[in-house]
Amino acid sequence: MKIADRKHCTGCGACADACPVSCISMNLSEEGFLFPSIDESRCIGCDACGKACHVLNPPEKRSPERAFAAWSTDDSVRTSSSSGGVYSVLGEYVLGNGGVISGCRFDRDMVLKHELCEQPGGTVRFRGSKYVQCFTDGIYRKIKDTLASGRTVLFTATPCQVAGLLTYLGRPYDNLVTCDLVCHGIPSQKIFRSYLERHHLSPDPDRSVIAFRDLKGWGDFYIRISEQDDIKWRSDDTNNEFLRAFLSGCDYNEACYACPYASMERTGDLTLADFWGLGKNTPFDGDPSKGCSLILVNTEKGRKLLQSVQDKLFLEERTPEEARQGNGQLRNPAPRQPMRDTFYKMNWAEIAPKINYGKASPLRKLLRACKRTVLRLLNGK
Repeated sequence: MKIADRKHCTGCGACADACPVSCISMNLSEEGFLFPSIDESRCIGCDACGKACHVLNPPEKRSPERAFAAWSTDDSVRTSSSSGGVYSVLGEYVLGNGGVISGCRFDRDMVLKHELCEQPGGTVRFRGSKYVQCFTDGIYRKIKDTLASGRTVLFTATPCQVAGLLTYLGRPYDNLVTCDLVCHGIPSQKIFRSYLERHHLSPDPDRSVIAFRDLKGWGDFYIRISEQDDIKWRSDDTNNEFLRAFLSGCDYNEACYACPYASMERTGDLTLADFWGLGKNTPFDGDPSKGCSLILVNTEKGRKLLQSVQDKLFLEERTPEEARQGNGQLRNPAPRQPMRDTFYKMNWAEIAPKINYGKASPLRKLLRACKRTVLRLLNGK
């Protein structure tokens, strides 16, 4: 019986799903991250957990064949997403053809969990970035059962969770398509809930939409809580301690700082991200101001899925090198910040004045706004 140690464990949950006698539970650490706990009195020594551990048995990674700048041609999808709305386009295609998709959303207890959805229109519930660890909570078993029934599954998650699914399954499935996200790193849900408590916020996920990005200005980070377009709370990264901590890399799971997936070699059939740095060195004639996705095509399976939805997307091929230059997590993991040693031992009143990230952002935001205006004028919009 061997699984990853605490320093390298990503909390993907594959070991717990793989255990045939359910002697592994995923428990929260003091910092609020998920880690496996084994009831050795019930363990039968089958090593299913070790075989399912992606840290001990890394899955195959592939370099991208092609890279695209992309967005949904449906403005309502594009502007309600965090980047270009590509996930929604891919997901609705799978749903419309009788398949099943995965995604993350907050449950009634404000716990972010992976869910499966089989109803067309279901991508709405999963849209938007969520900058906290998403609990898998038995999702791999559900996906395996769905695959066994012959239905197509589109699984979209962080690279380590995609890796966890692949090692859990143990063999390829023709009806599984995976999308990995270019991930900065993950804070714990515990620290996010403590932020909400600090500001006396208690959103109801059944009625509220919790957004971490604002497509009124692509590239701007906010925490926004709204109900039927009525904004109840909004705080940008200049004044938001949680976002400043996230963007500065102070609060990630320890494994994130040595992430083996923060490179151009990817676990998914497709990779999705924001296309940061688009047009910086090579001209780009489109208008990305409403959000622009980066798509890396890593396998033939990914290429076929993208080809199936190309009529619903703006697509312009770019070079993988441009994508790598614009996304730091395609080059290396986020560096571990000295403040990480004490971050989870402090309260927000102590944390806030010590995080420098974003304090100069009013000027940065003004420059962004000017750039967006110029782009719109150049594109006649």
